[in-house]
Amino acid sequence: MTGTVNILGTLRKAKMHHWLETIYWLIFTVFGSGLPIYGGWFLLALWSIKVGFVDFCKDGEFALYSAAIIGSTLHLISKGGYKNLLVNMRCFVIMSFVLLVLATLMFAAATAASIKEGDTSGILNLKLLVVSSVIVLVLAVAVAFVANLIDSIISSTDLPDIEKKRMKKLSEDFEKTGDENE
Repeated sequence: MTGTVNILGTLRKAKMHHWLETIYWLIFTVFGSGLPIYGGWFLLALWSIKVGFVDFCKDGEFALYSAAIIGSTLHLISKGGYKNLLVNMRCFVIMSFVLLVLATLMFAAATAASIKEGDTSGILNLKLLVVSSVIVLVLAVAVAFVANLIDSIISSTDLPDIEKKRMKKLSEDFEKTGDENE
């Protein structure tokens, strides 16, 4: 439960510029990673080829996007080593590994079915694959968003302000020791 308190406590310190920086990251990440889908849809529309949403995720593509986002998030969370996990975010590491394993299994199943049958629709429940891969992608983006927000808060910590507060506390404590000796 300590990790939750630290995470929530840190999130409460978020200022508008932290949110804006993280939203900026989110826009670039979602737009950049989804560009093969948007671009593919646009090109196919130019060629008058009708495709549906399922055509862009039936082979586990969203699972790949999830794994890519979670992989970079794991690095962000664990920078500094296991003992210095970003704001005691061990719960985020566990959630990230679970999402990474799920994404890996979904992509492996879609790939295996595609290799075996040439098309995933005969072996896999496409509806389940699409829904679960979208859910994993949304969760991956949410975990990455919170991790990036916390990293933004921590990395923009005003060190001179912290030093001033520390010096003020030391001065107050020193004055208290002088009062006790009298």
